[in-house]
Amino acid sequence: MRAQVAKPADFIGVLPVISDFDLAGQVETSTAWIPRLLPAGVRYQGRVHEQPVSEWRRVRLPVAIHHSGYRRAALARKQGRNRRLFCWRCSVKHRLRGLCG
Repeated sequence: MRAQVAKPADFIGVLPVISDFDLAGQVETSTAWIPRLLPAGVRYQGRVHEQPVSEWRRVRLPVAIHHSGYRRAALARKQGRNRRLFCWRCSVKHRLRGLCG
């Protein structure tokens, strides 16, 4: 009996990401379909809200991800993170002028 070899994926898997938010004293949820399963060779582009760079077709998959990063405590821990990500590659000139960092 020969072992079966998995066929490489020929699509990008798009998953439902269920996010929690603290709004008006209650926890609200929102669902967004986001590409998160990439075939070999496909890479993300961007530092914040990154997206895969590929012409592969997108396929919605029934595997949910629960995201709590928008809750008040998580936002407090991440404060300033996006600015640091954007400024990570800034030139020395910008850093010296106090524009980043």
